Amino acid sequence: MDNITLEIRSVRLSPLDCIRQAFALFRSNYWLMLGITLVGMLIGGFAPFGLLMGAMLCGIYFCFFTLLRGQPVDFAMLFRGFDYFVQGLLVTLVIMAATFVIVVPLCIIGFAVFIVSVAAGDVVFIPFGMVLFHGVIMLTSVLVGMFTQLAYPLIVDRHLTAVEAVKTSVRAVWANFWGLLGLMLLTHLMTMLGFCLCCVGAYFLLPVNLAASAIAYRRIFPESVTPPP
Repeated sequence: MDNITLEIRSVRLSPLDCIRQAFALFRSNYWLMLGITLVGMLIGGFAPFGLLMGAMLCGIYFCFFTLLRGQPVDFAMLFRGFDYFVQGLLVTLVIMAATFVIVVPLCIIGFAVFIVSVAAGDVVFIPFGMVLFHGVIMLTSVLVGMFTQLAYPLIVDRHLTAVEAVKTSVRAVWANFWGLLGLMLLTHLMTMLGFCLCCVGAYFLLPVNLAASAIAYRRIFPESVTPPP
């Protein structure tokens, strides 16, 4: 960890500008990055409990950071993510644990309210309560993902441990909350529109969304004086 260059900046993030820069980044590398992203996500989702997802996301971000430095990328770079396998796995487990700790009490409370509503015969509140309950759980999962989204790039770019990366990600997201929230909402909207195109469009937008996140990360954490080899 480089304590000198690791400075969390509060910057003005424009979600549209991040998306535009992501498209510009892929002018001559789109199909390669699409393949890298899809294969990485496929491998990451293949293993149970997300055992390989951390390594694959680290590999994908390694490729993005290489492109941002103006250096050539090849498909084999995806597997450089295994250099960060342990820390990437630990971040994945931390995210899963945080989601579990928050969601389980909500499930217990929601179930208790449901039982009380049934016992009281409040048939009007039951469907409304179920919708509200699912909405709260979804919002919780989204917020956990948002506050930890910079953890994988921090592992690759600054060689932080999993705990350091998660803590730094939370602080960085909090310092740039509205810009990153806007970017997250915009990428989710693009993904939903992509799913409307027979689901195919969402896959084509996946590398763009991740690249926009990498660009936002680089604005918050400028390039280190001594980038990783």
